[in-house]
Amino acid sequence: MKKNFALFLILSAAALMLLPVRAACYDNLYGTIRGVVKDQSGAVIPGARVTVTNVETGITRHMLSGPDGSFEFTNLTVPAVYDVSVEKTGFNKYANTHIQLNVNQIYVVPVALQVGSLSQEVTVQAKQAQIETTSMQIGGTVGAQQIVDLPLNGRNFTQLQQLEPGVMVGSDPNLLSATC
Repeated sequence: MKKNFALFLILSAAALMLLPVRAACYDNLYGTIRGVVKDQSGAVIPGARVTVTNVETGITRHMLSGPDGSFEFTNLTVPAVYDVSVEKTGFNKYANTHIQLNVNQIYVVPVALQVGSLSQEVTVQAKQAQIETTSMQIGGTVGAQQIVDLPLNGRNFTQLQQLEPGVMVGSDPNLLSATC
């Protein structure tokens, strides 16, 4: 009886040690858009209305920039394309369109509002790749068209992970079981 109880405790402890590893693999399946609203002189603008719109679905989220001019939209569905717009009375409307957001990506939008009338609008196209400065994680998305177009030896889908930066092929089964 004592032998079974000791075995139960050891197995329970082993199972609990594996939980954080598995949870870490699945916790970042969304993207984030954040930024700080400033004017031309670099002063922060609190209370600006920030809108994020998923281009494909049309779903829109709104918030006001905080006292420090900051805003952050978390848990955004990815991969997807988003438009960001910022409005504040006395300033021209700011728009940043076609932001491609991928899994676990934090996209930083540098908003600089210009003083002007309400009828003017400034639009920025998001075409340059952003450098991730807020996280040390590397991630990427393999698109459906890539999967169809690439020749896979034996149709082994796990070979697709080797397309992403930072992925290393290992032969140690202990290392492979702890990875996502």
